[in-house]
Amino acid sequence: MGANRMLLFAAYTEIGLNIAALTYYCGPVIVIILSQVMFREKMTSAKLCG
Repeated sequence: MGANRMLLFAAYTEIGLNIAALTYYCGPVIVIILSQVMFREKMTSAKLCG
């Protein structure tokens, strides 16, 4: 958790607050999309609702 926050604040200084915050909070969506591509997981209605 501490490393996560340190990297988030480092991203704020490198790429700016808007883009860093957007990518930080879109992380779960990015993981779902990449899991379909990399691990060939099926998209279920439960995953879409989540």
